[in-house]
Amino acid sequence: MKIKKDRFGILFLFLIISLPLFLTCEKQSNPLKSDETDLNGNIVKGHVTYEGGTDFGGITVTLETMNELGQTASVAYQLLKQEDNSDRGLLKSEQGLAKALHDSTKKYETITQPDGYFCFENIPPGQYSLSVKKSNLHYAYIDNIHVSAEGPVVINPVLTPTGSIKGVVRMDGINDFSGTMAYLGGTSYLSFTDNNGVFLISDVPLGDYIISIAAPNYQVIERSVSLTEAGVTVAVDTILIQKYGWVSGRVVSYITKKSLSNVTVNSFSGGSTLTSSDGLFSLMVPAGSVGLMFEKSGYSIKTVYVDNIISGENSNIQNDIELFKGPTTSGSTSGDEYWTKDMGEIIITDDVQIRTVDVLNISSGVIVKSDIIPSPELIVKGELSILGTEKEKVIFYGVSIRIDSDIESSIVHCNIQYCSGTGINIGDGAGSNSDATIGFCNISENYIGIFITGNSDGRIYNSTIEKNLTDGIRAYSSAGANIENCLIATNIDHQLYFASGADVISSNNIIVGETKGFTPDKSDQVGYYVSGYVSPINYNVIITVFDGANVINSTNTISGYYKIVVEDGTYSIKAEASGYNAVTKTINVDGENVKNVNFILQPTA
Repeated sequence: MKIKKDRFGILFLFLIISLPLFLTCEKQSNPLKSDETDLNGNIVKGHVTYEGGTDFGGITVTLETMNELGQTASVAYQLLKQEDNSDRGLLKSEQGLAKALHDSTKKYETITQPDGYFCFENIPPGQYSLSVKKSNLHYAYIDNIHVSAEGPVVINPVLTPTGSIKGVVRMDGINDFSGTMAYLGGTSYLSFTDNNGVFLISDVPLGDYIISIAAPNYQVIERSVSLTEAGVTVAVDTILIQKYGWVSGRVVSYITKKSLSNVTVNSFSGGSTLTSSDGLFSLMVPAGSVGLMFEKSGYSIKTVYVDNIISGENSNIQNDIELFKGPTTSGSTSGDEYWTKDMGEIIITDDVQIRTVDVLNISSGVIVKSDIIPSPELIVKGELSILGTEKEKVIFYGVSIRIDSDIESSIVHCNIQYCSGTGINIGDGAGSNSDATIGFCNISENYIGIFITGNSDGRIYNSTIEKNLTDGIRAYSSAGANIENCLIATNIDHQLYFASGADVISSNNIIVGETKGFTPDKSDQVGYYVSGYVSPINYNVIITVFDGANVINSTNTISGYYKIVVEDGTYSIKAEASGYNAVTKTINVDGENVKNVNFILQPTA
């Protein structure tokens, strides 16, 4: 069936389905006349041909009035004959107005003479369409023909070779399959299914098309189809369409909570959309359950599953979708494209074994995590700035930091744990010359805690370096180290290991265990730290020691175990974590090497 092209697209066709446009056809036959002088009234005439043809007689020509919406009677009839079944037909209340439009539409038919000429006479002024059909092989259609009293209208249609497309539609959850629209995208060709779900689109010019199957509250399905031979009907495989609803929500940055635009939202069922400038999205998905994947360059991929999606309704994800900023591909990057204060959690995968960065700038609350053995390294070739806070540290979990030559860096309030290599490597060899300041850090359970090479210098203060598999702090060549107010204890081989020529200054440290190449100053002492265990395990449990209102020292814990440096005296020690009630205890340090204080935190109500 050939339909006038709808200027407003397929959505407008859906609107038309719901409009009262019930029109019927009045057929009138007009005598054929080849002599213009014999014609009276308003005339529409012309000559029909087609490529390769010799016999142009007996071809059906139809002239049809068009309504104010630009529809012909046949279009309106096809749309309006759909019965009120399920939620796809017309409402009964609309039938009256549809019937009123019935009598306003007229249809005229004739056939061509042997030479291909045709003529309609006594045609009332108005807008018309003309369709010409030769069996099921050739077809032509012309719309917006204006007929007036000024004189005859001459039209010479050239027929196009055509074929037909046939298929079967099945719909999830119903037994009556009628009323579903099948249309060819970008054209005006459409049809509707019968009770058995069968549709037939006729008189389609040869070529390649995308056929779409659509019904209200059902998923739109598309199939490719090609017509290559005139008069042939091409059958497509049975098409199953499912009921659909919508899922919506907002995507934000994990750290800043600001909206993220242009995030790609992919449905596991095949749909896709982008978030708007305010981070919002809405996506059509099948009813039931669906998985969504959120992707944005420079951010980790996140998957969310949504249940109980109701056909025709919107399901809003109540909590914001939070994306962590960090590397998602292997290779190198310049500047702070990935490594910024908004980075969030980074999970180093097998695809990112070693990552080279020119600038590494991280603020508090960030987790850099990897389970890869051997641990990957962050190789820093530019400015390094890692600045956590007293209560919210930057945590490197199974990831080493290696600072290249001639780099100045600052690493404050960090935890660096479980690296199969060095926790922090200052310099890249014998000729390196780098400076690093490391303060208020916990560097534990790595292969080496801190390794200083070449002519590099490291200032290490108010930090804990413990339980590393070899040395706590190691320095080679002409490396320099200024170590103060640190706890260096229970490292397996040596607490401190310095080669001859290393320039070391040590003061006010607690060093427990063997050293090599270095003898602690008199200002260093052996003993006096508090340890314990916190339950439940939470990486952001903060342990703080107070002398009255003054904070003496603080640390946090990943594994649940903690150690903290104190001097002789009586103190308050406090354990606190987000979502738990804080616990404070009183301790008395009187010269023992270790004072054990354990905590059990209870969730807040």
